[in-house]
Amino acid sequence: MGTDDPGEHRPDRRSSKREQAEEALRERQESLSSLGRHSPVYTFIKAVTPTESRIVQASDNYQRMIGSPGRDIVGKTMAELFPAEFAAKITADDWAVVSGGKVLELEEEFDGRSYTSVKFPIAQGDTTLLGGYTYDISERKAAEKTQRLTEFSINRVTDMMSWISPEGRFLFVNDSICRNLGYTRAELLDMAVWDVDPNILDSWDERWLESMKHESLTFESTHRTKGGEIFAVEVTTSHIEFEGQEYLLAFSRDIGERKRAEQERLQMERQLQHTQKLESLGVLAGGIAHDFNNILTSVLGNAELALSELSRSAPTRENLLEITASARRAAALCHQMLAYSGRGHFVTEALDLRALIEDMLDLLKSTVSKKAVLRLDLGKNLPPIHGDVSQISQVVMNLVMNASEAMGEQSGAITISTSARECSSKYLKEMYGDESLTPGVYLCLEVSDAGSGMSEATQERIFEPFFTTKFTGRGLGLAAVLGIVRGHKGALRLESAVGKGTTFEILFPASETDAALLAGKNGATESDWQGEGTILLVDDEETIRTMGERMLASLGFAVITAGDGREALARYAEHRDEISLVLLDLTMPRMDGEETFRELRLLDPEVRVIISSGYAKSDIATRFAGQGSVGFVNKPYSLAELTEQLRAAFSPRRSGEHDPHLADCGTR
Repeated sequence: MGTDDPGEHRPDRRSSKREQAEEALRERQESLSSLGRHSPVYTFIKAVTPTESRIVQASDNYQRMIGSPGRDIVGKTMAELFPAEFAAKITADDWAVVSGGKVLELEEEFDGRSYTSVKFPIAQGDTTLLGGYTYDISERKAAEKTQRLTEFSINRVTDMMSWISPEGRFLFVNDSICRNLGYTRAELLDMAVWDVDPNILDSWDERWLESMKHESLTFESTHRTKGGEIFAVEVTTSHIEFEGQEYLLAFSRDIGERKRAEQERLQMERQLQHTQKLESLGVLAGGIAHDFNNILTSVLGNAELALSELSRSAPTRENLLEITASARRAAALCHQMLAYSGRGHFVTEALDLRALIEDMLDLLKSTVSKKAVLRLDLGKNLPPIHGDVSQISQVVMNLVMNASEAMGEQSGAITISTSARECSSKYLKEMYGDESLTPGVYLCLEVSDAGSGMSEATQERIFEPFFTTKFTGRGLGLAAVLGIVRGHKGALRLESAVGKGTTFEILFPASETDAALLAGKNGATESDWQGEGTILLVDDEETIRTMGERMLASLGFAVITAGDGREALARYAEHRDEISLVLLDLTMPRMDGEETFRELRLLDPEVRVIISSGYAKSDIATRFAGQGSVGFVNKPYSLAELTEQLRAAFSPRRSGEHDPHLADCGTR
């Protein structure tokens, strides 16, 4: 029986170990391959020469990134895988790594995405290969771009933006807050919110708690710059939670210009309301004065007619003289009321304001208290103004009397000064006056005192008629001043404070009339003049018609009367050949004097008319400009004043010559 060799059936232990090793290697390669497929890092090995870079080994995800299956890219050059320009750049970078023995990290763009690549040399005997890995940074680059864009936007907005901690410390500030406050970003990040907003210091905790209750809060406050300047801001805050941390997001906006605009708007509104109030009072004062003038015209006219019929020894003569004097004083008050309304009786001419004040000096000195010193600072070679000498004199007198009364028993100076000023539209709008005043050269009259001054409440009402702070005052002095100034197309400013005195600044438009041609006053009129013919007397007041008829009859005229414009037209059409002149009231019901005048001109273009009114002659001249021979007599008028206008109207003139005694209606 044969025996077996024991070695024939023993397992080959070396073969088993090799197989186990190969299996383990396959498993590791499979693990690495799986890691490569799922890893965000793309790996590769290349063989590199100066002219080409060829793939030796690459991970599956690298092959997918390029867009080719793994077996396709091994052995391929960069020129075969990428566009020529990009391939040339990769090859140059790869050769620099291999030849220089250095590590290279760079960012690259491929197929619309961003990558970071790290390349390094691998020595294998005499050969040096290039190893490397790449990872996709597209999302990070997009996030960085978004962040840069956000920061750019935040730093370009004009609003001041900041993130604030619960403790009130700045955590982030934009460029605008640094620019507006004058601090660097580092300085602000080392500061608290109350360092720039002093209003917050004692109320930060309450402000923080309040912000937590609302989605957003908006309020006004102030900020202080590094230089100490304070400016108004509007602040909007929002309470925000981010990654478990609470913040206050604050936007501040400089509202200094807006606040100034609001103040200017409020000032203009107050000024407009005050102007409208004064205008309303002016209309009221003008209406009252007009009605009183009608009554006084009758009283004064009848008293003068009665005087003319009495002997000088008649016992009632003194009573009638007293009635006449009282009527004239009442008429003066009416003129002041009309002056306030800007419709007083003005007889304008070129005036030298300096000469006028110097002529008044003795009178002015007699009106001020003994303890007050009157000082003059009158400019020389000033342009004249165009105005009514009596009205301008009243302005000066009223202002000086007001200054003297403000001084009381205390010592001090009252200063009257004149100068020429170039005034802008903005400057004129800040004064009391007509809104349509044109910029240009104005003559300035200033009256200053060192008296008790006025409160703001008093200044608000100082120009109202019948308002006075004096026990015996009538409250018409300064009201008349304002009316006269406005009637002369001027403006007025008041500056006063309690205990610091008062300054009135009056502006009158400078006249282009040469000072050497300043007009003088006309001479006296003849007192024994008599006329002839028929006059149509038109007035809605029966007492004035009755008195006027008697006056005209005493001067030798026949009289036809009419109670309104329509009746006047009928009477004129009926007696056209008889009527030599129409004495026409301006303010009447149904048809006023202006409309009646136009209709009369249609009936007879050569009709002679004298307008009877309590309003200013200059106003009448404007309204009847270019409409032929129009005279003017101011209510209440005396027999002498009416006589003068009639004498002028009937005096012979050369053809086309304008009568200087008539209103300047056709020449201005």
